[in-house]
Amino acid sequence: MLAPRVLACVGMALVFAGCGGGDDDSGPPSPTSGTCDLRARQETCIEVSGTARSIADEKDGCGTYGTWSSDPCPMDADLIGCCTYTFGSKFHECFYQGTPQKDPEGYCLDTMLWSDGVWTPAGS
Repeated sequence: MLAPRVLACVGMALVFAGCGGGDDDSGPPSPTSGTCDLRARQETCIEVSGTARSIADEKDGCGTYGTWSSDPCPMDADLIGCCTYTFGSKFHECFYQGTPQKDPEGYCLDTMLWSDGVWTPAGS
């Protein structure tokens, strides 16, 4: 007699799960990309794309030193160049005049940091 009750409970749980009653289905979808503008502090700007959780972590970290948005990094006259690399998530880090990074291109291509760094100089 216990088996039908257990099956009924399992069946109801599957019905409710299939109806989208969980917290994950409510509200707008979590972003999977964003930009941390650090130009006011260190003359860099970092675009990142990855999982919703990694983006939430990046956004939290950005709040201390930069401004978070969904806008791309500015391509203005102060731009030196940008580096695209993977470090768990996918990053596009841009460097501007006055950056404390002495050699942004060397930093980008440093295989001790990541194996897939691609440097794009400003104007390219």
